[in-house]
Amino acid sequence: MDVPDLHRRAVDSFGERVRLIGDDQWHMPTPCSDWDVRDLVHHLTYEAAWTPAMFAGMTIAEAGDRFEGDLLGHEPQQAWERVSAPAVAAVNEPGAMQRTVHLSFGDFSGEFYAGQLFAD
Repeated sequence: MDVPDLHRRAVDSFGERVRLIGDDQWHMPTPCSDWDVRDLVHHLTYEAAWTPAMFAGMTIAEAGDRFEGDLLGHEPQQAWERVSAPAVAAVNEPGAMQRTVHLSFGDFSGEFYAGQLFAD
């Protein structure tokens, strides 16, 4: 299984959907009853924002609160575009799948982390 390719395809596919969201659709429900469309896009934008830092070896403590708050702002589609390409690039760096990534619940391989991102 080519995890970087799966991740890239998932990011591309999600990006296609984000670009189709109309101004009047951001507060529509999703299958997750706790999240509307904006919440879902924010969640994946948040995950993508973390990705380069995690693949660079940063710990959660070192990252601090730099990714907290409203990452979408008034331009949610552009926010997704800003973070998605660097996330894909980080996952596709040579050796990224063998790196140790320091997650909140332990240290794991880059392949494990990218698989988690893909599944999300």
